[in-house]
Amino acid sequence: MEAAGGVVCPGRRVRRWYASRSVRHFATFGVLLTLLVGLQLRFFKKSNPREFNHAKTRGDGEFVQVLRDAPDLKCKVRYPLHVSVMTSRGRMPTFAAAAHSTWARGSEQAFVEFFLPKTAELTTNDKRPGLPAVVLSDESTLVDVPILRYLCKWREDDFDWFLVTDDQAYVRLDSVVDFLRQMDKTEAIIVSRQGEAFVTDLTWERCGVGDAEDVPLTSLMEASVTVYSGPAVRGICSAVEGCLYDLNNGPLYLTECLSRYTVTICQDEKEQYVNLFYEDTPPTSGPTNVTSGPTTPTSRYVNLLKDHDVTKALTLSPMRSPEDIYRLHQHFQRVDF
Repeated sequence: MEAAGGVVCPGRRVRRWYASRSVRHFATFGVLLTLLVGLQLRFFKKSNPREFNHAKTRGDGEFVQVLRDAPDLKCKVRYPLHVSVMTSRGRMPTFAAAAHSTWARGSEQAFVEFFLPKTAELTTNDKRPGLPAVVLSDESTLVDVPILRYLCKWREDDFDWFLVTDDQAYVRLDSVVDFLRQMDKTEAIIVSRQGEAFVTDLTWERCGVGDAEDVPLTSLMEASVTVYSGPAVRGICSAVEGCLYDLNNGPLYLTECLSRYTVTICQDEKEQYVNLFYEDTPPTSGPTNVTSGPTTPTSRYVNLLKDHDVTKALTLSPMRSPEDIYRLHQHFQRVDF
């Protein structure tokens, strides 16, 4: 069809054909887009069976906590450090409450549990809000043994390191975790103020210029603060089970049996660990344990904090009163800040 001026205009049939072809193209594109989106959504649901709201996880700590609490996830997330604090029924409202209110709270890298001996009975007054306490099912003259057996049964697969102490110690949790990251958590290692001890055979090259010394395992377990790696805990629990197989003479035989096991310590590292796991032993103070309580009412930590070695310590013990724990906490909060 030709119009004036020689311009050819498409007829109605041609225009309708162009229009119908465009509609078919748009319809085909829409169907393909719908199929593509549907396939993507179906694949996403199959690969993500658990719905997760990422907007609720504002930090790495919260995200890791969600992973730990998820029962249907196959991945295993471990805490760096478990801290076991031995206390008593009479000391829960004082020393244990002070520890729980200060250094034992506020760390995303460590989990703290309080323990009571087998002879203790939890009463209604002992159950302070927010203060967990586990009554141990075993007894021994070595405080660490019942706790280690509990850890092997209930906590072994959840943590890399295990610190055992009592409620008279002050523990700088984040500093301890940073220190332990320098060590190999896959080795059977025990750390205390005596040094870094190896449960397995130690080659002489590892001690550097110093000599290696074999010491009884029980000497490390008697320290006020002792840190065990996961493999060390499993090894000690195996030794305990072997001793308990023929436990005819009661708990005293268990201590005697474990004293036959030796660990190896490098001599040249002792002084360093004495400063890291600091113990205040004034001449006038007598022996202190978790059941009898402190023998010296006054504290020297107010003056000792002027010492640079004390300020760098990972743990400090023993605290003479709950007030000492609060004073130390205030001091280290300012130092860490």
